[in-house]
This record gives sequence, structure tokens and C-alpha cells, in this order.
Amino acid sequence: MMLKRFMATGLMASTIVLGAVGQANAADLIRSWEAIEADRSGESKHGGGHAFWLPEMVSGGKFVFDSDAVLNEYNDGTAHFFGSIVAANDADKQWDFDIWFESTDEGSGGPKKELKNSAYIENGGTIDTDTWAYYDFSSTKASVLTADSGDYAGQSLDLSDYTNGKYPMQIGLGASGKNLDMGFSTWFSYDGSQDSTRHADINVNLVAREVSATPVPEPSMGLVALGLVGVAAKGIKRKK
Repeated sequence: MMLKRFMATGLMASTIVLGAVGQANAADLIRSWEAIEADRSGESKHGGGHAFWLPEMVSGGKFVFDSDAVLNEYNDGTAHFFGSIVAANDADKQWDFDIWFESTDEGSGGPKKELKNSAYIENGGTIDTDTWAYYDFSSTKASVLTADSGDYAGQSLDLSDYTNGKYPMQIGLGASGKNLDMGFSTWFSYDGSQDSTRHADINVNLVAREVSATPVPEPSMGLVALGLVGVAAKGIKRKK
């Protein structure tokens, strides 16, 4: 069963420590989504049931969410995806993720169609890729995986586009590549503590959150400036 934890302060300690990653976003929030694992439906050509697929870390590659995972979209064309994951079959393999995107076009190869051909509107299906939006990894804000406990404690991995612009992050109905629901998928490289560049996927469904509701607080550089890092650094601990 997927591990759960409360985001006690709404701040990820690892993000605060990294500083620039925790830069507050001054733009207006226009859409907010809860992310959940994208289960495979009959329309998919590939397996599902994961949030992140990291095949070079664990057998089978499946990581699932270990906290509320949120994707926020802003009116300046940026988006912020944050939360935490744990290996589906190994509770000691845990990561916090903090990923920034910026809007872009469909890329040189997009859209990436991973459903069966019959799922798409041009073949009589319901999925219209013309309605999808696209994001690239931010060129001004860092995207990272960090760990404060478990097997990866103290490690930090920098994330970047695995496809070099061919397939940017895609969001829309059927965009997860696992089912027909609202979702997104992206393909990234990671580099850092593990000494070599590797690759991974994200495939999630998205459930709309009320923008007018109290949002999950975003990491803020203000806390660092006020010297409150020590207060926040241990604000979140996973349950095993």
C-alpha cells in the first residue's frame, strides 16, 4: 500500500536548503492539479501504475507518491510540480521532487502518442492532441530530486530534458500515455550523486483542485533570508 505522509508545514526541507529551487513564484495561479499514479487502461501499449519510472534505481522502476503531489500552472507560462515518491517495493528508497517547467511548443517530435492508434481522434477515438499543452524544463529554476532519509539520504540529482526538445512535457486528456484521463508525461535525465547520467519517466493522472481554495504553500526564499531554515529543515518525516 502506498505510503502517506502529511506535508506538515507545506514546505519541503530539501527545497529550502537548495535555495534557488525554493524561489517563490510571483505570477498568478491559474490551474492547480493533484497528481496521482497513472494506471494502465486497455488503450495503452505500455504498463502503468507508477508516478515516476526510474528503471536504473530499482527492479521494475516503479516509484509511487508518498505525499500529496501538486502541479501548479501560472499565468506567466511556468508550472511547478512538487511532492515526494517512494519505490513501490522498497520503503527505504525515497525522494522529494521539485520540478519547474516553462511553456513551449510540441517539440520536434511531439506529440508523443503512446496509446493505441484507435484512441486518437483521427482514427475514430476521443483523444485530440491538438488540445494538449507543452512544457520544457525551466532554464532559470533548478529541477531536482533530493533525499533526507532512507538509502539515498544526502543525495541530490539534477533533472533535465532527456529528449533534448524532441518530446517536451505534454499535458491533456490521454497525455499520460497510460489511459484516456487528464494527465501528463515527461521524460528526463538525472545527474549528480550517482556519478552518471540516467533517464526516467513521469506518467500521472491529474485531478483539478480549486484554485480559490487554500493552496499547498510553495517553498519560499524568504524563509532562508529570515534564518528559519533550521525550523523547516525537519518539518517533514516519512511514515514507514
